[in-house]
Amino acid sequence: MLLTKHTATGLFFVYLPQAFEKIKSGSISNYSPELEEQIGAYYIISAKYLEEQINWENGATEQDEVFWFNTPQIELPNNLIGNYNVKTLYRQTEAKRKQELTRIINSLEGRNRIRMALYRKQMIIYSMKQRKEFAKKLMLLIKQSL
Repeated sequence: MLLTKHTATGLFFVYLPQAFEKIKSGSISNYSPELEEQIGAYYIISAKYLEEQINWENGATEQDEVFWFNTPQIELPNNLIGNYNVKTLYRQTEAKRKQELTRIINSLEGRNRIRMALYRKQMIIYSMKQRKEFAKKLMLLIKQSL
């Protein structure tokens, strides 16, 4: 079993490539239709579902970035502009920036965006846990077939 970290999310994927390749190549001939179905479900269905969830998260995060960082009420901090060597002067005071950010966070849209971001993360974590349990059951089925 290989445990591989997904670079964008920091989450882990569980892979069983050696077993899958052996079955695909026909070097294991005593596998059941149930095992074949489970391997297909793991590598095709659950992998695609997780990929779709991660794409959903990435798209929503990009939309959130526009909301949080392109708001006309707050000047962006220098470290978010991208050029760390150039320090620009603020027209807003730090107190005013904090006040505006607090107002946005407390707005209905701001709170809903935070809630949805947390929900998306929880859904991916849940899916990863489900996928890990699926992999454990699949490994047991493979061992029983050998």
